[in-house]
Amino acid sequence: MTPTAVLSNWASMILPVAGIAVLAALLPLSMARSFPQSWYGLFWNLLISFLVLLVISVTYFAIFRLPNDIVAITANGEYYMSSSAELIRLGFLSAMVWGPIVLVVLAMQPQKWRPEV
Repeated sequence: MTPTAVLSNWASMILPVAGIAVLAALLPLSMARSFPQSWYGLFWNLLISFLVLLVISVTYFAIFRLPNDIVAITANGEYYMSSSAELIRLGFLSAMVWGPIVLVVLAMQPQKWRPEV
């Protein structure tokens, strides 16, 4: 799929970005209840949220690039597959979208902490 074709099909870009943005906001909020109200719990929430969103992003890019890889195999007669390093690099680049959302959500968590009585 050419870049022009991707841009002309807005649903292939807007819907995944919107979905990952909503997930980036809801995932740390839902996990905040299961971690202690401390900096230790906040760190683990950040780490697990980051890893889950990275895996989701890499999976999306792997699925998105699969048809291109099949075309490359049939056109050249050679085996070509996106390397896992390239997919992880794309996952880290997508962190520019969901990373700030996760950080803002987690930065607001200490405001909700209540001292134990």
